[in-house]
Amino acid sequence: MNRSAITPKGVIRHHNHTKQKTIAAALVGAMVVAACSSSAKTTTTATTGSTTATTVSTAAATTAAGATAAGATTAAAGTSAAGTAAAATPAGTSPPASVSGDVKVGMAKGDIDSLDPNRWYFAATWGLANGLCTTLLRYDDKAGQDGVKLTAGLSDMPTVSTDGTEYTFKLRAAKFANGDPITPADIQYTFERLMTPAIDTGTSGYFGLVGEDDFIAGKAPHVTGIRTTADSVFFKLTAADGSFPYKVALPTTCPVGTGAPLTPDTGADLLEKYASGPYVVKSYTPEQSMEWVRNPNYNTALGDRGKAATISFTIGVDPAQAALKIKAGDIDLYTGNFPTADISQLATDATLKKQVYNADRPAILTLFLNNTVAPFDNAKVRQAVNYAVNRTQIQRVWGGPSVGTPTDQILPPSVPDYAPYSVYPNQPDLVKAKQLMQDSGVTGPITVDLRTRNDVAGFNEVAQVVQSNLKEIGITVNIQGATGSVDGAFDSDAKNKAPMGLVTFSMDFPDGQAFINLLLDPAKPDFGGSYARFNDASFIPQYEAVSKLTGDERAKAYLALDQKIMTDAAPWAPLLTPSRFDFVSAHVTGYTYSQAMDAVNYNTVGASS
Repeated sequence: MNRSAITPKGVIRHHNHTKQKTIAAALVGAMVVAACSSSAKTTTTATTGSTTATTVSTAAATTAAGATAAGATTAAAGTSAAGTAAAATPAGTSPPASVSGDVKVGMAKGDIDSLDPNRWYFAATWGLANGLCTTLLRYDDKAGQDGVKLTAGLSDMPTVSTDGTEYTFKLRAAKFANGDPITPADIQYTFERLMTPAIDTGTSGYFGLVGEDDFIAGKAPHVTGIRTTADSVFFKLTAADGSFPYKVALPTTCPVGTGAPLTPDTGADLLEKYASGPYVVKSYTPEQSMEWVRNPNYNTALGDRGKAATISFTIGVDPAQAALKIKAGDIDLYTGNFPTADISQLATDATLKKQVYNADRPAILTLFLNNTVAPFDNAKVRQAVNYAVNRTQIQRVWGGPSVGTPTDQILPPSVPDYAPYSVYPNQPDLVKAKQLMQDSGVTGPITVDLRTRNDVAGFNEVAQVVQSNLKEIGITVNIQGATGSVDGAFDSDAKNKAPMGLVTFSMDFPDGQAFINLLLDPAKPDFGGSYARFNDASFIPQYEAVSKLTGDERAKAYLALDQKIMTDAAPWAPLLTPSRFDFVSAHVTGYTYSQAMDAVNYNTVGASS
């Protein structure tokens, strides 16, 4: 599922979010965290009805989310663009702030898609959700892989039945901003509201709850797979799902009271009333401004979050002016993306070293190869393409090391236990590529279309590199450009048989299924998001087996499956892991980039006097 299209220079553009309700066991969802870095699993027994259950402790959640940091070759989250950690900035964060000061944030025009707590989907608004909401489980407020671990949110860590189909969440003491207690009935209503067709932006397809189809179709008044007691919420799944904890941390599960209307909030009324994070919206003028103040009813037992007294947002800041405004003190942060020229200057200015941050994004730029269209229906041709593309040059034309790292892996560094492997080179091995073309038995001439968006700088430049690379192995490429919306609609329709194209995918949560099962599922090659139409049925048993796993075993199994897919089948050619480049004002404290939300973490940022 694409939450956003990552463009060069870090530009985030919303990509069509397609609903998928038939993904196997552990589907794609939000991004989760565990506060403890121990990989040891601790459990206690509990009983749900007649089913013995296991309580997932915070340590166990760490295992479930994967606690091992990325290998040495990956970009360290939050390090300076020059490649070295900013002074006194451990693990990508600046020193924490006390609760004081006003943080001034600049937002690009169009960064806010919706402020309805069950409807937002852009990366920028998921960042906002992190400061305004507390979901059942939430991400830890740390940089890098420590920030994609689950910790308790509105509830304790859940108990899970032995068959993996029942989850029980016991609520902790919490109130909405208006002072109303947050009850199990509110949680049930929240999940049913986000599944209501008028509200849903696609994430309802993640949960796999018993009775959700009938509810969505209007055949039932409630989702039968959700029930409540005075202090707990129970979820009954149609099948075991090791990734379900990630899904209850989705920003679209931000709780609302039972009085919230079943129509989209086009302003911020619900967040003024039902905010459950450390901040609450005081005022909002669409496309102009927004102001947050401390939530007077936030229970700090839910997490020591929120370091600023107020956060004010100026909406519509021109990217070309953002760095100048930060230097002048007009704004402290920018949610948009800096032009390449600014990135180059800021990244190399030694006097700004402590104000510059660079981190891997939970995303990938890839060249999809349609496995049902000649010549890419031949695995050896697809492997040849992977040996022929010049990933180093692609990094250069995309904007350089500050905005991307070459990769030949399906999964980005934001997944648990990530470790780099190398099947294909960053620079072409034409001897190997030409031998594979010969072994494929495919004869020329070969001419194919390469589809790409042409409304954002970088994509066409990458297409031209690919065009030149493939000419060396006897493939003539015609570049077909279109706007992002047109290009995405064409590529997602299997009937169009797009042979190859450039696309960016962003993870909704840090689990292998977020990419592998949704985008490259051999059992569902015609699904709209499966641009490569990967259809090698021999992989289906492996997909089914890994989706049933949990914890560290699951994380490692997905990484192994990633390598096997790319080695044996090469359904696409991964090119680049995009990076987030941030420049902040000198008086910003507590800066942390949340890999889970792909945004600055408003729970940690503050301002010195």
